[in-house]
Amino acid sequence: MSVEDKLTNVAVRRILTSCWVDITRVQVRTTGGVVYLVGTIQRMTASHQDLSDTVLREMDQRIRKLGGVRDVKYQLDNWERKLTALWVPTGK
Repeated sequence: MSVEDKLTNVAVRRILTSCWVDITRVQVRTTGGVVYLVGTIQRMTASHQDLSDTVLREMDQRIRKLGGVRDVKYQLDNWERKLTALWVPTGK
């Protein structure tokens, strides 16, 4: 893994944390500028509102704006990102 990919992973984790996403439930991996998020996206605590399409769109946009990021791939248990950038809960 390159230094750039490691720095991208750190930046993505920062974005997830700022959105109150529990980073212990999602793996972040970057290879050649492609960010992979695998697992479950959920809030850290119940005191924050549930995740929504709007929050996930903002999170996705922030990740895509990071320097060196060419694409973001999601393999999530509980949300699916459609080609239109619309987020749909999968009910899992």
